[in-house]
Amino acid sequence: MDKEFMEFWGNFFLAAAKGQQQFEDMVTWLRGNVSGTQEVTDLFTKLYGVDEFLKNTPEYLKFWNASLLDFQKSFREFLSLMDLVTKDDFTKILNEKEELEAQVHSLENTVEELQQLLKEKYSLDESVAGFQALMSEQTRQFQEMIKGLGEVFVEDQSPGEQEKSSSGAPKKNTPRTPTPRKKTSRVKKPRKG
Repeated sequence: MDKEFMEFWGNFFLAAAKGQQQFEDMVTWLRGNVSGTQEVTDLFTKLYGVDEFLKNTPEYLKFWNASLLDFQKSFREFLSLMDLVTKDDFTKILNEKEELEAQVHSLENTVEELQQLLKEKYSLDESVAGFQALMSEQTRQFQEMIKGLGEVFVEDQSPGEQEKSSSGAPKKNTPRTPTPRKKTSRVKKPRKG
């Protein structure tokens, strides 16, 4: 902090002790309205050396702006020493907080949607697993049925045919005797014609 800043505040608080109006003028001046607070403006220009320039000249405006920036920098440093923030900084942080809260809310919605999709996927996987179990059971039953049909055909064959089917060739010196076949009901197809 520069010495002019400290002197400015010292003089201001001495003047403020004399009356409430000077304090209100200072608050108005700090908010950027310098037109109605001539006493505070005079104090500022005197302490920062701005009054040495002719008003409304380029040098005056340049030095005024530089001095004002120095004052604002020192004011921020002073506030930070007391763990205070300016209203502009507070508003900026508040806006950032609201933006971040909106982003968090959006991300929470996205997470919920993704969790719902994941639940639906697992329920589909369970359905597919159930379908696969059904197919496995039907395949097992079909294989048992084919095996049973194969046994029926083996029973219908003569002993020579059974040996042939089991060994692949008929045995020699084995008489072939026909065995009566079981009668099964067959549906006759109508003749065309």
